[in-house]
Amino acid sequence: MGNASSKLILVAIALVAAIVTASARLSSLVSLDVDLARSGEVWRLFSSHLAHITWSQYVTDASLFVILYEKYAKSYGLAATLTLITVSTLSVSLAVIFFGSYQVYAGLSGINCAAFSAIVMTLMIARPYWFAPWLIATAFSIYLFSADKSLVSGINVASEAHLVGALTGGFFALIIRPSKRHANNDSGSNSLNLY
Repeated sequence: MGNASSKLILVAIALVAAIVTASARLSSLVSLDVDLARSGEVWRLFSSHLAHITWSQYVTDASLFVILYEKYAKSYGLAATLTLITVSTLSVSLAVIFFGSYQVYAGLSGINCAAFSAIVMTLMIARPYWFAPWLIATAFSIYLFSADKSLVSGINVASEAHLVGALTGGFFALIIRPSKRHANNDSGSNSLNLY
């Protein structure tokens, strides 16, 4: 599958999230209610990322989701991209259940942190002497550990979701390497396709 297929799938996920966000009934059915997830409603571990508390949260999350994962898919392919989405969805949800301070969680921001972290980590590995990826990683780390993350979406966010998402993406980047078919192999090294 090509880049057009990847983008189509990512946009479809974002559109499903819009439908879920528009419906209070759907949102309550899929959001991560910690007690309900612990009582056996395990689909909430995956579906909760489709629900959003506000439309500004949705617009921010969905646009970043498509942009970040499309960039990731260009270098790693669709299978690795869908795997990162699935793994980060599960790790973020489990972090909210076991370490979170909120009873209900919704949104794509935690799994967006996974994609961003994977992209930055890949750049750091591929070009260890470039200053920009290290600067971006430092700024991202400051953001992850800052007290107020409500600047972008206007809501209180689950810090553990962002932190675990970022850690998941970083570890994923260390494990998964882009295939030669997807890599920007200009110097013989596996690096993220920036262009």
